[in-house]
Amino acid sequence: MLAHDGPTQNTKGPDPEVIRAGTEIFRSRCAECHGLDAKGVRGPDLTQLRAAGISDERLVQTIRHGVPGTEMPAFFGPEGELTAIIAYGQSLNTAVTEQNPLGNAANGEGIFRSNCASCPAVNGRGGSLGPDLSRIGSGRS
Repeated sequence: MLAHDGPTQNTKGPDPEVIRAGTEIFRSRCAECHGLDAKGVRGPDLTQLRAAGISDERLVQTIRHGVPGTEMPAFFGPEGELTAIIAYGQSLNTAVTEQNPLGNAANGEGIFRSNCASCPAVNGRGGSLGPDLSRIGSGRS
């Protein structure tokens, strides 16, 4: 939680009213790119940020300043709205597994090779019809 969260900071978790407000703000300002369910449309999927280890402070900075060179604009709304958006985002990231929040890499590789590898290439292996995906993760959040 953010240190300045105020109403969302308690031992029972975020205030449902703050989450509701954050949901409305997100849907009106963010859903066009991130989808109504925050799973991404033009912008990235936001539902797994906790599993990826993204801190609240990094989220605040990203929302507040935007992402240069992308469609993600800076947020100039009041601090309370920013806090509500973060609370809403936290409510989406509750299903993190204890064992491995990032999944099974070997299983993912097998699925990719059997279903996708005929088009894009990864690390020199795969097809030539799609883009080279070797460094796709380094260019996206």
